Amino acid sequence: MKHPKTTCLLLTVILNFTTAQTPPAAEPAVITATVSAQINRPIPPDDNPEVDQLLKRYQGPALEFQYQKRLLDIRNINQVYELSFPSPLQGDVAENNTIVCEYYQCKGPQKRPVVILLDILDGSMYVPRFIATSLAGSGIDACIMYLPCFGPRRGLDQGRLLKMTDNPEQLITAIEQAVWDIRRTARCLAAQNHINPDQIGICGVSLGGFIAALAAGVDAQFPKAAVIMAGGDLSTVLMTEEPEVRRIKKSILNQQITPEKLTEMLKSIEPLTYAHRLQNSQILMVSGSKDTVVPPQCAEKFAQKAQTKIIWYPKNHYEMVQHVLPILTAANLHFHPTKWPQKDNTLPVKN
Repeated sequence: MKHPKTTCLLLTVILNFTTAQTPPAAEPAVITATVSAQINRPIPPDDNPEVDQLLKRYQGPALEFQYQKRLLDIRNINQVYELSFPSPLQGDVAENNTIVCEYYQCKGPQKRPVVILLDILDGSMYVPRFIATSLAGSGIDACIMYLPCFGPRRGLDQGRLLKMTDNPEQLITAIEQAVWDIRRTARCLAAQNHINPDQIGICGVSLGGFIAALAAGVDAQFPKAAVIMAGGDLSTVLMTEEPEVRRIKKSILNQQITPEKLTEMLKSIEPLTYAHRLQNSQILMVSGSKDTVVPPQCAEKFAQKAQTKIIWYPKNHYEMVQHVLPILTAANLHFHPTKWPQKDNTLPVKN
């Protein structure tokens, strides 16, 4: 390894993965607590009437709710919990009505940042787990939120719940729920005694990056966000020739949805709709200049509206793994406890 920082980071990640310990007997099996309605995240209004109207799809009363926190593992520098609580949006699939997270909590009582992490399309959780373990090396908590229709949220009868990318209607429904769930997850994290509520960030890769970009724009209160191998212009992304969008593209073509209609349909979940609301946030963007899954112009459009810069690598979507160490280093530096702004990000947003 030529770069000492990335070498140390990799060693930290490996050690943290491989030094699991037996949970102490004094640790409760399950902790149950309530998040008060007073811990709220009202969505700042927007000067653009059309955007302000779309924001209403994500607004609702701030209700109190209970969460459960169950210890899964104790590692060298952090503990891993399963964190679960009701989704604000309830449907007919019981398992999908519960938000499930893997919460990586650093050791020590000091107040610290936390980052909500979102997975890639395959839902294997390898990518966010790797990032979460890496962040722990810098004293940053991480909360991996299972997206709607993913993992334990699919339930045993998986035929009852379509995948997020089966058709555009399901995509819209699932992603809108994901934004609601992310905002409730932020409330749950703000209620933790060891978390600085002004230092809650969000990070996603690929599919998770698009949703992180969207949720951050809608919420307009994340001081920091990381959008990795993602961007905006969903209608372009969904109509590429890549296997990741084959099923939804087939559904779009079968329904004879025109490009104009598709753009209109996706407006409520389009990151570009809300990207201007991120101008008060610090954004880390990492993209591949040869990416065909997320074409470079899709990343560029989002960066331009969010007024941020992109770290480019001359790779395609899958070759980006070759740069995992510098990307992890950039994320650690971006979310480092000493790098958070002290300004208020909850003011009305101007377009």
